[in-house]
Amino acid sequence: MKLRHTLPNILAQIEAADVVLINKTDRNPPEKTVEADAAVQAINPIAERIKTVQCGAEVDLFAEHAPRGLQGEYAKCRDPNYAAFVTEQSFSGDSLETFVLTHANDIYRVKGTLDGEFFDYSTAGVIRTAQPDAKPALAWIVKGRAQEKITALLATL
Repeated sequence: MKLRHTLPNILAQIEAADVVLINKTDRNPPEKTVEADAAVQAINPIAERIKTVQCGAEVDLFAEHAPRGLQGEYAKCRDPNYAAFVTEQSFSGDSLETFVLTHANDIYRVKGTLDGEFFDYSTAGVIRTAQPDAKPALAWIVKGRAQEKITALLATL
């Protein structure tokens, strides 16, 4: 829901979809799943909506779908509402988790590896799992106007 308002490409993808996966239903309260389902239905009432855990879904890629002409914009340029960047500096998992949760209003997603650990932050929370040979490399998606602030603060961790 947070991304729906900031990344217009998501709206275009939902408008064009025959099937929409509503993922991480196990990581969010049921009312959030209901809210996301209703939002998708409002955007595209004819798309099949499938609630998933870890994107597990049976989807017939060759099924018949309701005919409809092409509509909307499907190849928008980079959206100014977000910025993406990669960091390769070493962070303590605990420090990074605290940082991300403290700045969650400016951070949409952080995913990648720390020294010996996999780190994944989304609106559903933080997942950290051991990954013995991992080297630091994190992909970040943040509010466009927050990138400079976030990268400056990361340099102090």
